[in-house]
Parts: sequence; C-alpha cells; structure tokens
Amino acid sequence: MSSRLETKRLNNLEIKVSQLQTVTEMCRSEIKQTKSETNGRFDTIEQRITEQNNVITEISARVWCGKFIWRITNFEQLFRQAKSGDQTALHSQPFYTGVPGYKMCLRVNLNGIDSGSNTHVSMFVHLMQGEFDNIVSWPFSSGLEITIMDQDQANPVNIKEELFARPTLQAFLRPNMPRNHKGYGYVEMITHHALRTRKYILNDTMVVKVEIKNRIACP
Repeated sequence: MSSRLETKRLNNLEIKVSQLQTVTEMCRSEIKQTKSETNGRFDTIEQRITEQNNVITEISARVWCGKFIWRITNFEQLFRQAKSGDQTALHSQPFYTGVPGYKMCLRVNLNGIDSGSNTHVSMFVHLMQGEFDNIVSWPFSSGLEITIMDQDQANPVNIKEELFARPTLQAFLRPNMPRNHKGYGYVEMITHHALRTRKYILNDTMVVKVEIKNRIACP
C-alpha cells in the first residue's frame, strides 16, 4: 500500500514538475518577447532622438550666419591627447555663411600637421553638404577670416589670418560627402610657444572666430 502511495506521489510530483517546466518556458518566451519589444522601442526612441538632434544641429548652424565663435574647452586635456596622437583633429559644429548659404566647419590640429607638426596649431575650414547646395553657386568663392582670440580684455592682441578661395582647389568644390575631405587653412597658425605668451588660453578654454567675407546677408 505504501508503495502505491509513493508511486502516486511521484507521479503527482512529475506532473507538477512538468507543469512548472511548461510555465517556465512560457515565462521565458514572454520575457524574450518583452525584451525584444523593449529593445525595439529603445531603438525607435534612439532613432527619433538622433533625428531630432540632427534637426537641432541644422537649425543651430543657421543661427551663426557667417560669423562663428568656437570655444574649445578642456584645452589642456585635448592638447595632451593631440601630442600623444590619441586625438589629432577637432571639428567644430557646422555653421552657414548665410541663409541661403554654404555649410562649413572648422578643423583644428592642436599639435599641427606637416611643417607645423609638433610646433604649431593648424587650422582649416571644411565645406560640408548643406541644405542650400542646389541653389548656391559653385565653387565657393568668398573670403574667410580666422582669428584666435586674445582673452585679455584690457589690451587684446588677436592672431588673425585671412583666407582667399581658390576655385580650382578641391577644398572649394561642392562636397560629395557629408564633410569635404579637403580643407583649406594654415598649417602654422600659431606656435605652441606663442600660444602661451598671452591669454589665448584662459580658464582652460581657447576661443576661435571664423568670419565669412562678402557673405549673403542674413534675414
């Protein structure tokens, strides 16, 4: 009699184990589905955020309207990274020369390139694909002025260089990629020594201004 009871108990236990396994598999399936749906929602949200950020960036680029100020913060860390080769180039946010106008950005190599390598800061302007490319004239033909701002308010001595477009150069042709690979500027904008002689670096920040000459007037 006890043997039958034990057999019955074992059978009941096996049934319960089987039921638990079924429930467990159902839970796992639901968890997997929920995780997949959640990941899908996260991907959708991230995509929307990226799209909104792109719109904000594009709108912000118009605000500058040919006169762009770039504050390069955390300068000393970025300078060390440039010296070590960890981050040789920095790119500013985009800006437009006008509305409508050309889209561009500024590139800075804090440890220089070519003849300015290890001794100078190099600076270049890069044309970018913009919203008005179909209605502006190519190649780009306006002049530009790049200025490293001396942050001594009493007696500033800015470092200023002018750029003149040369239509035959790749740098001034209509970009066939988001940012033109070729830039135009100065490999020897300022020496590392001169950079430390005045307040070109203040509160760990370097300020650079780009101004477009003969630009289209903004509304």
